[in-house]
This record gives sequence, C-alpha cells and structure tokens, in this order.
Amino acid sequence: MTAQRPSNSTETRRYIARMCKEMRDMARGIEMPMLVYLLDMARLEANPDEGAQGKR
Repeated sequence: MTAQRPSNSTETRRYIARMCKEMRDMARGIEMPMLVYLLDMARLEANPDEGAQGKR
C-alpha cells in the first residue's frame, strides 16, 4: 500500500511538515533531543505557513 501523493507544491510542503512533526514527536518520546531539533527545523522549513519559505 502506498500513500497518496499531494498534487501541488503547497500540499507537498504541508505533507512533509506533517511527517516531520510525527517523527519529531516519536523522537521526543525516546529522548533523542538532537533528532527532535533537526526534525523541527525541517518541519519549519517545509511548512508554507510558518517556515522560511512561507515568510518570503
């Protein structure tokens, strides 16, 4: 079974941000602070509503 892919750039960025958030939360649960930090940075970058790309 494969996941349905988003159809446009904005939806793709939101999908990536959601996946990063889920993985960040898992990493937090097993006490991996550096991975939590990196995934949160990736989430912010990907999210068109709050990341570096979204502020332009």
